[in-house]
Amino acid sequence: MASLALSIAGTAIGGPIGGAIGGMIGGMLDNILFPAPTKAPPAITSSTYGTARALAYGPEVRLGCNMIWTSGWRKSSEKSAKLAQLKGAPPQYVTDCAFACGAGPWQPGWVIKIFANGNVLFDSTVVAAPAPDANGVVTWTADYGLPHGSQKDFDSLVIYPGNNLQLPDPTIEAALGMGEAPAYRGTAYFVINGLRGTPWGNSVPTLQILASPQAKISVGQIITDMLDRCGLDTTLCSTSGLTSLCKGFFIDSQTDGVSALQPLALVFNFDIAEVGGGLRFSPRGESPLCTIENFRLAGHAYGDQRPTFEWPRDPDLQLPKIAALTFIDPARDCQANTQSERRATGSSQSNISTSVNVTLTSDEGRAVAARMLWEAHVGRQTLSSATDDRMGHLEAGRTYAVEVPFGYETVRITDRTRGANQVIEFTGSRDLPDIYSSNAPGASASVADNGVALGGPANPPIFIEPPSGFPGLSGPTVLIAISGGDGATANAQWGGCNVYVSTDDVTGDYQLAGVQIGPSVMGKVAAVLAASGGRPDTVHTLKVDTSESGGEPASQSPLDAQDAQMPYMVGDEFLTAEVVSAIGGNVYNLTRLWRGLYGTDGDSHSIGEAFVRLDSAIFRFALSDVYIGRTLYFRFVSVGETLANATTYTYTPTGIASQTAGATQTIQASQGLATNALVNIWNSGGSRIRNANATGITKPANGFVRTAVLSGANGLIFTSGATITGLAGLTPGATYYLDTSAGGITPTPPAVTGEGVQVVGTALDATSLLFQPGTITAVP
Repeated sequence: MASLALSIAGTAIGGPIGGAIGGMIGGMLDNILFPAPTKAPPAITSSTYGTARALAYGPEVRLGCNMIWTSGWRKSSEKSAKLAQLKGAPPQYVTDCAFACGAGPWQPGWVIKIFANGNVLFDSTVVAAPAPDANGVVTWTADYGLPHGSQKDFDSLVIYPGNNLQLPDPTIEAALGMGEAPAYRGTAYFVINGLRGTPWGNSVPTLQILASPQAKISVGQIITDMLDRCGLDTTLCSTSGLTSLCKGFFIDSQTDGVSALQPLALVFNFDIAEVGGGLRFSPRGESPLCTIENFRLAGHAYGDQRPTFEWPRDPDLQLPKIAALTFIDPARDCQANTQSERRATGSSQSNISTSVNVTLTSDEGRAVAARMLWEAHVGRQTLSSATDDRMGHLEAGRTYAVEVPFGYETVRITDRTRGANQVIEFTGSRDLPDIYSSNAPGASASVADNGVALGGPANPPIFIEPPSGFPGLSGPTVLIAISGGDGATANAQWGGCNVYVSTDDVTGDYQLAGVQIGPSVMGKVAAVLAASGGRPDTVHTLKVDTSESGGEPASQSPLDAQDAQMPYMVGDEFLTAEVVSAIGGNVYNLTRLWRGLYGTDGDSHSIGEAFVRLDSAIFRFALSDVYIGRTLYFRFVSVGETLANATTYTYTPTGIASQTAGATQTIQASQGLATNALVNIWNSGGSRIRNANATGITKPANGFVRTAVLSGANGLIFTSGATITGLAGLTPGATYYLDTSAGGITPTPPAVTGEGVQVVGTALDATSLLFQPGTITAVP
């Protein structure tokens, strides 16, 4: 069984104040909370028995306070109060009282502000906080300059973090007797000593606090704590994907686990699914876990009709026009704020709204409201289908790329059930941003026979960095051949994988680079290929074995082969073949070879060297110049695998294709230019190039030449984004400037008055510079 947000077993979250607290309030109510008066005293604010202890998380939350003990009112013994009474003023009363705020432990000194009847009674931000003692207790006294009014509203404030080390409060223990006062371990509370009654009409005011239970906490940490309080085995719950930090969240009433999690799921955009007896929390917006071909989704009981894709959608009138979110705003001392998003078109007048105890900025609240509106429209398009146990890895809460007649549709599975007949039925919600689409596309009514299986791991990939001039690329690119199998034999059911890349091989740092759909045609050289024998090479035969991918090379016309319409890579040579002959068992002979393409050498090749067909089934990874010479780590996550258990492969880009970056233009040189000289474009009877220099600001660097150019000859210049290679002595990562010498660079900016300062790029390594010129300015 697996579906979104099912009931979570275990005890309720946010249970009532119990143990020592409940016992004290219930058993000693008459003589502790309301001591016998000698004169008619002012009223004491009530304490509510059984009120839930709040669960609070993050650095900014606002909570109510529940009084758990009071000394009762007593007349003030201060000299000023006695003098005022002699002059006819009414008696002034003071009290000591304790207030419980939440289930600890919280960090020491967690009270930021205390509000009494809406006014600030205490503000810790205006003065330096005292240090906590060994048990995490923080004590504020008049010596610390309590900020409100005359600083006589109370004498001292003692803040207890609710850990397992805190001891009974001395004031409470003095009133109840040694050994009779509870320590309230597990409850974050504070004690106010000497609270004056006069500012509040001789009654204890209603208190609220602005609190900081933790300095910082992630959404995953919050959920883990909540699940633990529900009695679940947290080792069966995966929250590793929920790394966003939460500004604040609280639960102030008794509730069940699902209800407690829903506000977090809405704000932080994740799904909850029961998987294998545990819970998985999956962020939305992730790329598809894998691709699922149409023929794999034909599971059905004998005699039943095969399932078809259906995309029902609700009528427009049922869709919301306004979505509103009420949240906790830190800019308003964590009071409630509301943001909304409105649909610009449509005839619907319905609205949706919700309230969450999550601390958000106004901009963040507006973004969540916009997503609520967006999901209400996209989510109306749902899919229903079925498969069998061979696709048992499908999980609720995960996103998949499902094949439909027009291509692939991104679908988030919302419910999954398995019957006794081994048929797995599931529903999914469309996860694309076409909110106002006028038609929901259907799918083919005929479905192929079952042929489904787990995808399994990918074969060791083949990395290819094509040289300058390779067609079909808009910039430097690493081509990656990927297929599924055990390294020798292809897995015919392998449908693709997600490609992840990292610069440090730390699992949490991998980023999704894209999705590989289907296998590349790849294999190995099966017989020695001698060096090139001309174009075309009609003497030698290339024999290849593609068993690891099951792919098939293709013949092509002499003209297409000559134009490299279907190139192959063998070892480090690019070539094409006019004739491909199958000789059995995934083994092929390629003849009439056009060799040494794109400047590569037509050398001999040994048995076992890599063979790849360079077509649309090759994964393309756009290569930034900052990665040249730096080891990159790749993981290829197929169906049934996780990022953590996928094999890591490395590749270090050489930068062979980086010379194609940056725009180029041919311009006549008005003076001789050296190799790799920075040049200035200027007008001298037409567009001309000359050496740039920083002796002033009239000759800034606009580009550079790779080869020397004679005066009067045309030079090919490269502009921003290209890489200057063949240099020496550079410091990787350092910024370089235009030099005062002709066409040169320097690591030190010119400093003489009138000279020009212009950043020209960053060193990629000791011999290459990424050319990115800035604006030239004069040294004052």
